[in-house]
Amino acid sequence: MEFNKVNLKTLRTELDEALAKVGKKHGITFNIGNIRFNTDNFHTQLKCFAVASKSDAGKLEWTKNCFIFGFKNEDFGKKFVMNGKTYAITGIKPRSFKYPIIGKELNGTKTFKFSAEGVKKMMVI
Repeated sequence: MEFNKVNLKTLRTELDEALAKVGKKHGITFNIGNIRFNTDNFHTQLKCFAVASKSDAGKLEWTKNCFIFGFKNEDFGKKFVMNGKTYAITGIKPRSFKYPIIGKELNGTKTFKFSAEGVKKMMVI
């Protein structure tokens, strides 16, 4: 076999699919880096990452970006009341300047987007 761009593209796709199955089984993700090759060999870097739970990912995103909207790390999980319903802060979408705060309804499973200023005014301390 001689390696070239076409067959390496196919090989990468198959490797990604196989690694996704292994990753799902073990709770990790894989990332194949750039492939460097000549006609008789190739090499790449394989990075592995532990899969964070959704709440861990939300907290990590919050920690990295909450200051942009005037919040503190410890505000994650705080409760606020909006339109008579109680919510908890569960995440942040830093690219969404109008409604960046993600809140989960305490008596349900739905999540909603809120303005930063609205949440600040309604936060239960």
